[in-house]
Amino acid sequence: MNISILGSTGSIGTQTLDIVRDHSDEFKVTAITGNKNVALLERQAREFKPELVCVADVASASELKIKLNDTNIKVLGGKESLVEASSIQSADTVVTAVVGMTGIEPTISAIKSTSHKLVTTVYTMRKCFFCHEAVNNCIIIS
Repeated sequence: MNISILGSTGSIGTQTLDIVRDHSDEFKVTAITGNKNVALLERQAREFKPELVCVADVASASELKIKLNDTNIKVLGGKESLVEASSIQSADTVVTAVVGMTGIEPTISAIKSTSHKLVTTVYTMRKCFFCHEAVNNCIIIS
């Protein structure tokens, strides 16, 4: 199973990576994201070798891009890059473990993708339902 993990540097994200590490024959990480923790994202990227790493903070993304220059890993910056990680074609499953409202747009993107299964935090899912009620056709849940 190929997994994209949004919020890989937080508690849920690191625990998800622990499971991947323990079951590396069953899981492959295709994308990881974080906010500013360049040191941890670099370690995670070097260990799990995703094709994509996204950093919400643009300056931190630039720093990480330099640190991972010796790899084939694509590094993107900005909050909008989380949408790319949530809709990456090579992922079967998207785990959203992003704090607060930042996780809404990537979660909606993952929901709209017909090829992705989604695992998300309760907070984010509640906000997505709120979006659905507040904005016509924001998300479609079948």
